Amino acid sequence: MQRIKKDPTWLILLREKYGRNGSFALWPHMNNNDPNSISYFIESNINICNPSVVLVGLNPTIDTTLLNPWCAFHYPGNDKNVKRMSKWLPYLPFKGAYMTDIVKDVVNRDSSKVISQWDNDVLLRKRSEMAFLEEMDILKQNDPAVFLFGGRVEKIWSDTSLGKKFRSRKIWHYSHQKKNSDMIKSWDDGAKFLGFKGYKPQIDSKFIFIAT
Repeated sequence: MQRIKKDPTWLILLREKYGRNGSFALWPHMNNNDPNSISYFIESNINICNPSVVLVGLNPTIDTTLLNPWCAFHYPGNDKNVKRMSKWLPYLPFKGAYMTDIVKDVVNRDSSKVISQWDNDVLLRKRSEMAFLEEMDILKQNDPAVFLFGGRVEKIWSDTSLGKKFRSRKIWHYSHQKKNSDMIKSWDDGAKFLGFKGYKPQIDSKFIFIAT
């Protein structure tokens, strides 16, 4: 598994351009949701992050310009989905993965409206594709393993050239109302499809947030 070394140049660039849209699959221990603490925690542990694995969501549901760097997917006061992510993602191969949304500049909780806007806005599709390519360029990732959260992300992904440029696999969205065993199976199948040994939940008290 490829790991990145601390490099102020790429980190500063990524923070400036995408630090409010993207983050990494690491969470502070226990219930520490202070945005300053989250930003510090991510950058303090950047050496164990793993951008050769990329987790792609659909779009932000709040205005990310109001967030501190790296608080996307971690922001305090959010609904139960953030707690579910922090419970399920800190395990191989997802631990430390880079996290981003494919449609960064549409803020809406209604994914059907996001899809409608996507289908009718050629410039939005182009901007979204170019932004993802730039993120991978900053992270120096030519062949990341890309996991797509749900069918609507997969649909948008297939509308671009990204599906031909990167190996990818749809996995169930973390908000999916299914049994835990079904969620694990979906993520395990996706991991194996992309060449990993599978999704193996293991207790890691340093990085897991205990969801309640």
